[in-house]
Amino acid sequence: MQLMRVILDLIIRPRNFLNAFHLIRTMVKIKKTIPNNSLRVEFKSDPNVISQDLSVLLSRHGSDKSTTHNYDEFYFKYLRNIRNSKGLVVEIGIGTNNPTIPSSMGVSGIPGASLRAFRDFLPNMRILGADIDREILFSEERIETYYVDQKRVQSFDSLLSQIKVQGSGGIDFVVIDGLHQPLTDLNSVRALLPYLKIGAKLFVEDIIPTPTNRLVWKLAESIFNPKYYASTLHITKSANLIEIERLL
Repeated sequence: MQLMRVILDLIIRPRNFLNAFHLIRTMVKIKKTIPNNSLRVEFKSDPNVISQDLSVLLSRHGSDKSTTHNYDEFYFKYLRNIRNSKGLVVEIGIGTNNPTIPSSMGVSGIPGASLRAFRDFLPNMRILGADIDREILFSEERIETYYVDQKRVQSFDSLLSQIKVQGSGGIDFVVIDGLHQPLTDLNSVRALLPYLKIGAKLFVEDIIPTPTNRLVWKLAESIFNPKYYASTLHITKSANLIEIERLL
């Protein structure tokens, strides 16, 4: 029944049909994605760190990942094991507070909040952020930010060039928290998947459980190359969360 509703919606709305075409094309390209390095995440578990450490940092810097959402619970399970390792973190979506930009946090939002929390929680990691709002781009200790338009895969080039020259051999942890649309999320996944280290994880936030989104991510889950990637959908407090792990 859900599938029929989605198909009817695509027929009634030509723009949605065009978006569906682009989605399918993107998924086919993701299916063919082959990792371009063989470095592994360096795991250094810290038994003294507790989940509240990450939650407090996120809240202190003004991120809603541990208040409105409970994404911190999923991130902590992974990040605690690489807390003292050297590496690279990438987040798509710094958090614009410009109300005219889609998916804006509103005027009270704090751009870069989660970037700062991840920097503080991971003292040996470099943090790269990206956003479509050029006005909020900034540079701080171990944080660099770049312009990216998730609708255009080519716009990732500047960010990807920085990933290549960071000397970390790939990405240890990715969060996609940008426009929150299936096509833009999958464009981000497609751009960043090849750069994940073995054992690294990529998370896509704020997947609203509509019939269309459920269908898109169900298809996406089945289309990731099972030799290299495993995908899991988590039901969280306010929305769904996609977790993708590079296997080898």
